[in-house]
Amino acid sequence: MDPGAEANMTLESKLCASLAQALGLAPGAVRADARLDELLPLAHRRELWSAWERQSGLPLPALDYRFSTKMSWFAGGFVAALFLFSALRTVGIHVPGSTMTGGVLGLLLGAAGLRWLAPRPVELPPGVHTVGSLAARILAREA
Repeated sequence: MDPGAEANMTLESKLCASLAQALGLAPGAVRADARLDELLPLAHRRELWSAWERQSGLPLPALDYRFSTKMSWFAGGFVAALFLFSALRTVGIHVPGSTMTGGVLGLLLGAAGLRWLAPRPVELPPGVHTVGSLAARILAREA
């Protein structure tokens, strides 16, 4: 057997066992093809993800925001920058390159808002749907 496949099976087994333990299930109750969105309900996902990370002893990837949430914050940042530069122009202050500056400022405002004002993320990391796909992602990150 290829060492990468063997490492993946070992990691999958460890993740399955630690998730079962974190959820209070019998050993062997969680399989590698188990859907994480079904095992980790949205309402308790942050707490369960943290408990799973402690049980496994592995650094799990961070939970993420929905794409629509990210885009909403960035759009809000662009609108705030648009209003700022419009207000400056109204009072007679022209900012050279305001289109480019507004785009950069909007991106920064959206990122800052997402980081400090948005509720904490609860979505699974991109591409992670099962315990097996999480194991593959962790192994790819380590490689």
